[in-house]
Amino acid sequence: MIRLFRQMSLISVVSLAACFATLTMSWPTFGAEPVRGGTLNIAFRFTVASLDPLFGNAPGVDRKIFNLFAENLLYQDQSGNFHPVLAKSWKLSDDGKTLHFYLRPEVKFQDGTPFDAEAVKFNLDRLLDPKVKAPASQYMADLESVEVVDVLTVRLNLKRKSGVILAMLAVEPGSMVSPTAVKEKGADFSRAPVGTGPFQIVSWSGNQMSAKRNPYYWRKGQDGQALPYLDQIEIKIIPNSAIRIVELQSGNTHLIDYLETKDFEQVVKNPKLLLLEGATAVTQLLAFNIKQAPFDNADLRRAVSYAINRVALEKMISKGNGSIMSGIEPNTTWVFDESVKGHQFDLVKAREAYAKSAHKGPIVLSAIQRDPDTQIAQLLQSMLKAAGIELTLEMMDRQAWLSKVLSYQYGLGLLQASIARPDPDVTYSDLFSAKAARNYAGYDAATTTDPLVSKARAEVDPAVRRKIYSQIQQHVIDNFYISPLFWRPIRDGASKRVQGIEREASMSWFYGDLWLSAAAEK
Repeated sequence: MIRLFRQMSLISVVSLAACFATLTMSWPTFGAEPVRGGTLNIAFRFTVASLDPLFGNAPGVDRKIFNLFAENLLYQDQSGNFHPVLAKSWKLSDDGKTLHFYLRPEVKFQDGTPFDAEAVKFNLDRLLDPKVKAPASQYMADLESVEVVDVLTVRLNLKRKSGVILAMLAVEPGSMVSPTAVKEKGADFSRAPVGTGPFQIVSWSGNQMSAKRNPYYWRKGQDGQALPYLDQIEIKIIPNSAIRIVELQSGNTHLIDYLETKDFEQVVKNPKLLLLEGATAVTQLLAFNIKQAPFDNADLRRAVSYAINRVALEKMISKGNGSIMSGIEPNTTWVFDESVKGHQFDLVKAREAYAKSAHKGPIVLSAIQRDPDTQIAQLLQSMLKAAGIELTLEMMDRQAWLSKVLSYQYGLGLLQASIARPDPDVTYSDLFSAKAARNYAGYDAATTTDPLVSKARAEVDPAVRRKIYSQIQQHVIDNFYISPLFWRPIRDGASKRVQGIEREASMSWFYGDLWLSAAAEK
């Protein structure tokens, strides 16, 4: 698993070097004879904030839904290699500042309008438009402008040589949607999106979503007929992992995500189920809101950080399958640097820092009502009590938590971060850049960490990038803006009836090649 994550991230950094030549790679194919028709039932842990890819709130994770209807110019596989999708090929100039994409002919959006160079320009211009205020724009800081060369050729002009541009075009910032639909639907587009993908969103109501096959889809299956193989996909949002597993075991659901370590065994032991290969590291972090009391007090932040026994936390939650963290990077990534010094458990220092802070009364931890955050919050409450700190728990659903935390109406927040990412810049731009969508602590990133984020983005040498990212981590740790806890692995589960599963670097699925066999293997 460690080798896999290092490979994914490392290749995404250096792969630009391989793209100086025009690339023409093919989409994956599968050996079994596919069956057409049927409905695939999926249970996800949580939903998206918006069906407009530019306004998702969980980078990479949201693509499990976005991949239904939206596609990119290219995609990145789990080994970090890039493959054509809506672009047949691409070419980077010798100076690394001009990138040409050569598009597939005769591709249509789901509303029947053509996908062409003008559509690419519209999407990327919309991403960069400050009036749109797209959170995803932070990942494309290297893009200067977009030009239409001809109907099927588009030129991207870069501000500088970029080590991340292809990886970012392969995820949310590079998702292609219908310009006509965006203009005509206005605000309604976020609930009724139109892309080029294999399925069209039919409805989205509460915790349920339906999608039907796209009659205009451009790809062909093994039988020479238009994809997708499936007729329909039904999605339920089920936050409780135990209920998701029951749904999978009963056959009501064919595919579920976000299995906790404690759930792996019961999936493995079921002959009709499959624990999908390729674990994702999920990090658990604490964030302090330094914009207001009580955590504008650095001594109080120190007291809380020193009071936490991270070894005990990891052992109780992930049963030794993960590891404690000194920085924000788990030791499964190439960015991990053992020289980064984290917060150590020290009750004596915790009590001293708390006394020095002169704080009185309870502090509030805002957390999402989900596994294992609920258990972690309760354990933190007990650990802080041993240091003389009274912790009150505020549990809420994910959307309410995001609204509260991102508007800085909180004190102490418990975070999860998935490390299924195309490039580390997803994390560092998202948390530590001047335009960070998730500067949870509310510190002055513009004059401290943003220059380092920009420097790392422009660098193609992995060793140099690692050193820069280590500087960023050490800054936020030394100032107690974030306190890393531990990381744990998660995996996805499937019925053995589900065939043709192919996943990208973010570990999100593609849907065009999925099909259902008549019965599960014994």
